[in-house]
Amino acid sequence: MVLNSSDNNPSTPEPQAFAIVPGEDHLSTILGRTQNAVAGAMSIKVGDGSPEMLPVAELARLINTLPYNEYRVLEALLQRMRKGEAVLPTHPEDLSQPGSPLYNVCEKLIALPKQPGMSMTTFGGDALLLTRTSYPAGKNVVNVTFQNENDRVALDATQSALIQCSRTVIVYSPHEQGGQIEIEGRTHLLSDGEWIILGRPLEFSRLFNRALGQTIKVPVVGEVRGDPGLSRGGIMVFLKGSKLFVFDRGSLNPITCRQGSFVVHYDPSVMSRDGVGFGNSVQNVAELEEPLHPEIPA
Repeated sequence: MVLNSSDNNPSTPEPQAFAIVPGEDHLSTILGRTQNAVAGAMSIKVGDGSPEMLPVAELARLINTLPYNEYRVLEALLQRMRKGEAVLPTHPEDLSQPGSPLYNVCEKLIALPKQPGMSMTTFGGDALLLTRTSYPAGKNVVNVTFQNENDRVALDATQSALIQCSRTVIVYSPHEQGGQIEIEGRTHLLSDGEWIILGRPLEFSRLFNRALGQTIKVPVVGEVRGDPGLSRGGIMVFLKGSKLFVFDRGSLNPITCRQGSFVVHYDPSVMSRDGVGFGNSVQNVAELEEPLHPEIPA
């Protein structure tokens, strides 16, 4: 996998161009292991005589290639639909310019066959699950907008760091081979260009009130079972050179990142500063360095 960014200034990638995308020779990427799993399950249903699932597989492929900010717009709309605060636009141009990747995704969403009796909140919830599963990364926790040149865009991969969500503490440490993640007493090594999804197990066998041909299991390697407040596959950590990116893939609770005196508080329920979508990052420098192993409240 590679990180799309400016060759001249890799520390400040253009927000619209930022994405984790599969490299030509990397088949075991997020695309290959999650989005293709969705498409594979759809293909089985198509083979079993359910051609109406084919558009869902195509939708998953389109979501996978969305520019970063267009993903944020779509994810925010589907969150509001799941809560009953919004409805699916009647026309794709109500959401984006014709010809844009988001326009094409919205066009497919509108055209999806709706099962009788399926509410808009159920439709929005399933579309949100499909979107978060199909998109390769998520929202950048350290700097969700990639704006403000004085703000960091990621953690420093050469220093230890702590990531906390709900009652779960994730400890990152630099390693001779790259880095390592400690979670619930287990250690996972990361080489440059590798990622790990953390959280409770995430699998599903139904979408849009239809059974899939197989259960889709998202590769949550850093599995957590002792914290119900942690979302299913809700966090992804990605090591790229000297930077450690932390992505929100569906967390319901705030995420705090600490590295020495540098602290980031990320709230997934708050609208971002640029108004594009949900998720807001606030960076601070503490007067005293935060401990890397704080006591977790009971």
